[in-house]
Amino acid sequence: MANSAVGTLGRPLHRTGYRLVYRGFTDAPLEARAEGRFNRQDERRTTYLSLTRQTAALEVAKRWGSVGANRSAYVEFEIPFRLHRIMDLTDPDTATALGVSRETLTGSDLRECQTLAGRLRAEGIEGILTWSAADPEGKNLVIFLDQLDPASSIGPPLKLDSSEEVAEL
Repeated sequence: MANSAVGTLGRPLHRTGYRLVYRGFTDAPLEARAEGRFNRQDERRTTYLSLTRQTAALEVAKRWGSVGANRSAYVEFEIPFRLHRIMDLTDPDTATALGVSRETLTGSDLRECQTLAGRLRAEGIEGILTWSAADPEGKNLVIFLDQLDPASSIGPPLKLDSSEEVAEL
């Protein structure tokens, strides 16, 4: 584990995340296809998972507008993961030590989040647990796929039944 201003970084996180993927991209459901809050356009080896199905649906609707609200255009995946070096930005002490606020993490200016992600990547962090910009109670996990520890794992993605309604969008 790397050292930084907040001491020894990273904590384990083992659970399941959720991701909605546009039907045309289900062949590689883990990789980001566009610039995101914690990855620049050229950093595609990143994936975003929500910790609940509802948050995943709200994230897509917020990001892609009316196209995102069309649930039939997406396939929902459940993705198990076992990670060992996660930076929990939802923890107030960690966020304060890194000089970020919930407003910074969910605001419209992506540059500060992208800069922080670059710094944490350089320190060997596998991912970031952060607040959802679309769901006030939700959390997302940003995983840097190119940073995975050999003892960590993600997937395989399990396609969920599309007949189940998740949330009112």
